[in-house]
Amino acid sequence: WQTLTDRPVGLTVNLSTSQLGETDLLTDFDDALRRHGLAPELLTIDIDAEALRREQGALRATLEQLHRFGVHLALDDVGMGAHSLDLVDEVPVDVIKLDRGLTSNVRGSRTSRAVLRSLIDLGHELRLPLVAEGVEEPGQLDALRELGAEQAQGYLVAPPLEAEAVTVLLRALAGRAPADATNVIRLHERSA
Repeated sequence: WQTLTDRPVGLTVNLSTSQLGETDLLTDFDDALRRHGLAPELLTIDIDAEALRREQGALRATLEQLHRFGVHLALDDVGMGAHSLDLVDEVPVDVIKLDRGLTSNVRGSRTSRAVLRSLIDLGHELRLPLVAEGVEEPGQLDALRELGAEQAQGYLVAPPLEAEAVTVLLRALAGRAPADATNVIRLHERSA
């Protein structure tokens, strides 16, 4: 994929807290990255905020090792659970992913809109990229763009894709390929 575009293509992987607790995880990541020729900084691991809250103490050393290795960490499903943003000070978070429960209601719920505005402002203040999950309609994309969200993920952008479909997509987008091949786009680059 790296040869199909002028820009580096990142990859995001969801990991459970039990997978993060595996003893040979770092060796496995190092081997896989070398085998596929992917720089660690092009890999992002999504970690569910609520699951991380429950297992945070046990996983802190692993998360810090992955971060020192160069892997990015995304705090997933932020906004619906209690106090998930305090984890930003506890573990090395690089990206905040806003829960689809909020983004799906951005046009119909004043509360969801207010919470999203606050989370987006907080993300900007912390200088952390935000990804709005579950974007399925152009109106959602417009509302999130208006609130200052920078990236979106969801079926409006693209459904989950098999490796062959990503290859086809990157070839089709040659010269203007997305920065992240996991269905994430920059909001200002897409017209709804």
